[in-house]
Amino acid sequence: PISTVSVLYWIYTTMGPREARLAAWLLLLVAVATEVQSASCPGSSSNCACGWTNNGANCGNDDGSECFCRCCCSYTGSCNWQNGGGGGGGSGSSCSMPTGVPSDPPAVDNTGFVGCHGKLSLGGPGGLQLVDENGEAVRLMGMSSHGLQWFPNCYSKESLQYMVEHWGVNLFRAAMYVGEGGYASNTGVKTQVEDIVQWCKELGIYVIIDYHVLNPGNPNDGTYSGAESFWKEMATKYKDEKHVLYEIANEPNGVTWPTIKAYHNRIIAAIRAIDTETIIICGTPTWSQEV
Repeated sequence: PISTVSVLYWIYTTMGPREARLAAWLLLLVAVATEVQSASCPGSSSNCACGWTNNGANCGNDDGSECFCRCCCSYTGSCNWQNGGGGGGGSGSSCSMPTGVPSDPPAVDNTGFVGCHGKLSLGGPGGLQLVDENGEAVRLMGMSSHGLQWFPNCYSKESLQYMVEHWGVNLFRAAMYVGEGGYASNTGVKTQVEDIVQWCKELGIYVIIDYHVLNPGNPNDGTYSGAESFWKEMATKYKDEKHVLYEIANEPNGVTWPTIKAYHNRIIAAIRAIDTETIIICGTPTWSQEV
């Protein structure tokens, strides 16, 4: 169909009197503003451009529109609009799944996964494959916490158990941030790590103890001066546990590999003096992207 903007532009370019041309020009500006708004803001039942959300920052309250649901649902987790409902509904229905993805998949229970595979190690061609006690390749699938100091109420045995029994996770990572209000200034987060390690043992899944380096990005910074003593303690406590893995610097950034490697070599030596077998994960530059 011919848009209002197209018609007004034709009037503006063909009318003779200057006043009429000026009036058409003003109407053109109004029409452009109206059409841009209807194409990019909540309230339109079609053509929902989502740039207006500013990555979710401008979503605000759910107005019940289709555009809110299409553009904001991924940020808010639910929306009131119902397909075919026209606008509104108030049901708070969850976002629909993409085509072909079941909305209610059957539960997958990985309780006791560690009991089937035991202590992990490196094996296979070139020693680059994660393998179990029988030398069979193992694939770990799971989730990570955010900084333990920020959302302590999210991490409980019950929440882990649900993910193990329904989502089929066989691994959980306890992300113990060191900076940003983490372990360097709040040593109590170590207790959360120890709780998570114990819960994972009881559920029979693997756990990564993550000494989370992010800000500052250099693991040799004074913020991380307690790294060696921390890892000596962890190695002493968990060296005989089959389900534990160590991650000694998760997201180093802003420094070169030789700088990061010097840190890794120092911490690996401290761990291996106590624990000769547990897998050690070593972060790489650019937030561990350069693998």
